[in-house]
Amino acid sequence: MLTNNKDKQLSSAEVAALWMTYTNNSLLLCTFRYFLAINEDRDIQAILEDGLKVFSERIVLMTNFFNEANLPVPDGFTDQDVNVNAPRLFTDNFVLYYLAQMAKAGAGLYSTYLPLVSRPDIVDFFVKCISRALDYSKWVTSLKLSKGIFVKPPMLEMPKTISYVKNKDFLAGLLKGERRSLHIREITLLFSNIQTNTLGKVMVTGFGQAAESEQVKEYMNQGKKIASKHIEIFSGILKKDNISASAPHWNDIVVTDSTVAPFSDKLMMAIIMYANQGGMEFYGAGLALDIRHDIVAKFIRLVTEVRKYAVDGIEIMIKNGWLEQPPQAVIPSALTKT
Repeated sequence: MLTNNKDKQLSSAEVAALWMTYTNNSLLLCTFRYFLAINEDRDIQAILEDGLKVFSERIVLMTNFFNEANLPVPDGFTDQDVNVNAPRLFTDNFVLYYLAQMAKAGAGLYSTYLPLVSRPDIVDFFVKCISRALDYSKWVTSLKLSKGIFVKPPMLEMPKTISYVKNKDFLAGLLKGERRSLHIREITLLFSNIQTNTLGKVMVTGFGQAAESEQVKEYMNQGKKIASKHIEIFSGILKKDNISASAPHWNDIVVTDSTVAPFSDKLMMAIIMYANQGGMEFYGAGLALDIRHDIVAKFIRLVTEVRKYAVDGIEIMIKNGWLEQPPQAVIPSALTKT
């Protein structure tokens, strides 16, 4: 139990973790409210209702953390950013894929924060966040399997014995004739990025269709082109080794013909901003693995493209006053004059 004001102070890492979690959870509250309003699947409804309860409780708890530390509570996203009366823009199956992606992102995000926080109640908070994200992931996977829409990674014939890399040709691939076959880590990485880009393509298609601002519409349409190109590139690498990588079928996560926005342009831009951040992290994993030089070269080019697209989006948000600034260090006035 915290007994004095000093105990209630938050480190910079704890403020950062709580600030990002508050903003993300307020965003998820908005999206879950809309998805629940249009939902026709009783199984998915249970997840959405549980998520709304959990995110609402977290918002209250984090608000208390900020207040106790005499820090401003983030604005995040509110009822003004969601229109629960908007017609269906996405299918229930899309919602299921979206939930899977959010659980994956949440588990990664909270796990990053956990080693950096030390206040016992904050540690406990993020332990519970990780546990809940893992529960959601298991729940959604089970649902996708039961509905026959879980897309499994490629099934391959595996070697019967272990082996070790003999020379640096293991990293080769830029020159004709030196390319080795893909190993399982590379295959998994490429498959995962095809999945992520497929979901992103559907999302920006819907947002581009419903956004109010022409600039936001254009931005979403550009994102659709980028996602399509990246899917083609990753699929092409696999096909060269006769590996077929399935993706969620477009008909399973189709966008309707509605042009009524379920979310504010601010919220839709924020969703894509976070998707861009996640995309760059996934591509960064491609650069960190011991993969062929030709694949590394592609990831460098593609992550640069995503980075430019992300910066363009942030500039749109800044121009419209939609980008809430994280807390910054207060520089003593004496230092600012030097």
